[in-house]
Amino acid sequence: MMCWTDPCTRRVIDVPRNGNSNKGIDPITQRPLLCAHEVTVNAIAIETDDAALTAYFFEHVNMGSGAFVMAAHGFADVPEQIKRNLRRETTRQVTSNSKSLLL
Repeated sequence: MMCWTDPCTRRVIDVPRNGNSNKGIDPITQRPLLCAHEVTVNAIAIETDDAALTAYFFEHVNMGSGAFVMAAHGFADVPEQIKRNLRRETTRQVTSNSKSLLL
């Protein structure tokens, strides 16, 4: 259960998994609540036996502004993907909408 009382500039959940959800709450049922609170859900699909895992995360788990799914090719690749994930989440993105920064 999440507490929504603390103000924050971003709400991000990272989900590293090597399989689909098969216990507890189906992730797709939580989408309306997470969307209402502007939560971004990113995922690292640890591909071992299930080649369709990355697609499953795109369809059922990832959501929100700037959300992404990364694929780790086996457990040995997980540390590198976590580093990439953190860099991606913490690096300030400069877009064409930020023209005032270029002046």
